[in-house]
Amino acid sequence: LPIPAARERDTQNPRMVSVLNCGGSGISRFSYLWARLGFVILEPNSKSKISSTKFTDQKAMSIQNLSNITNQISGISVSEIASQFGTPTYVYDANTILGQIEKLRAFDVIRFAQKANSNIAVLDLMRKNGVVVDAVSAGEVLRAQAAGYDLTDKSHPVVFTADLFDREALELVQKYGLHVNAGSPDMLVQLSEICPGANVTLRINPGFGHGHSQKTNTGGEQSKHGIWHEQLEETVALADKHGLTVTGLHMHIGSGTDFEHLAQVCDSMVAAAKVVGSSLTTISSGGGLPTP
Repeated sequence: LPIPAARERDTQNPRMVSVLNCGGSGISRFSYLWARLGFVILEPNSKSKISSTKFTDQKAMSIQNLSNITNQISGISVSEIASQFGTPTYVYDANTILGQIEKLRAFDVIRFAQKANSNIAVLDLMRKNGVVVDAVSAGEVLRAQAAGYDLTDKSHPVVFTADLFDREALELVQKYGLHVNAGSPDMLVQLSEICPGANVTLRINPGFGHGHSQKTNTGGEQSKHGIWHEQLEETVALADKHGLTVTGLHMHIGSGTDFEHLAQVCDSMVAAAKVVGSSLTTISSGGGLPTP
């Protein structure tokens, strides 16, 4: 059920409880629970499994007695959550998030895309567990700061990743010396004007993409994102011309991609790294890992 419809129904029936339980890398598993005189359940990880039940005697039923629905999250009663916080209430399972983080510990750096979930409490939880973030806007930079990330930290816990700058973003990059992951050649010229001699990462479109749907496919000719792979050599030359050093490469072909396509990213990354040369210190396959 879409959120606006849920809110409308909530005003009609104060007994309705709504719970959103999501967790993981990308925060992409959802469980919706609507408990009312008649309720609808969408099971976790299911696209179409929906069941509904109608009750003729509202007083004869209670949330605790509905045995065929999810009535707790991580051992906490849904009815207790509703009583304490009211409805609708949206709940994130911290244990699920931490479990997904542990699965990624083999990587040197785990960098979370805030656009997947910019809830400050979630960001703070991940910060405390060693996860760094990228930000695609000035607003996301400030949200990361509100969650406790130190924008002046030279290890760059917050990276600005975008295909263009707006005025506010440029000001924040200059003020805090944020590392930039540039998705277009024009950004290099702008960056050199405000941060002469800066290191920079290039986001490359490898010429192909893949995601769990076309809307999440962020590579290939149909995508606006990234510097086209055939322009990499001239882009590196442009960076050098303006006094910037290319120290990183980033490729993100989509969200929910499969591992076969991610393997192709690795091959493309090797070819791109050879173009950049010895100044390269970091590489990023871009994430988009499918939810297990």
